[in-house]
Amino acid sequence: MPKKFRGDKKTRTQTRAAAPALHKPVAAIGDLLARRPLLRALGAAQAPQTEWRQWLQQTLPPELAAHLVQVVLKPGQLIAYADGAVWSNRLRYALAAIAGDIAARDHSIRRTTVRVAPSGTAPRVG
Repeated sequence: MPKKFRGDKKTRTQTRAAAPALHKPVAAIGDLLARRPLLRALGAAQAPQTEWRQWLQQTLPPELAAHLVQVVLKPGQLIAYADGAVWSNRLRYALAAIAGDIAARDHSIRRTTVRVAPSGTAPRVG
């Protein structure tokens, strides 16, 4: 087999220089939220959910509030996520007990639902 000329060989510097940049510069989350309309809407929806979560954590007993992971608002519905099945059941009874306070805070909420947050997917905020 004939020997290759130096110009035909792929050396490390030639392949590295010819490869396109695969990584884009990292953008801040605030910049991403400001640029994209869908992300802007998600950012706007996060503020009321954070307010509800903080209100529930202040209203619920401390041992139960520690296991409240997230609160999601949907039209006419308040969904609370607990970090375990046992805590979800206790949270369900506690929310039923303060249903009047929830209705007084927002009269559009007709239903409260409690779910178990999947392990490792819902970060504990607060």
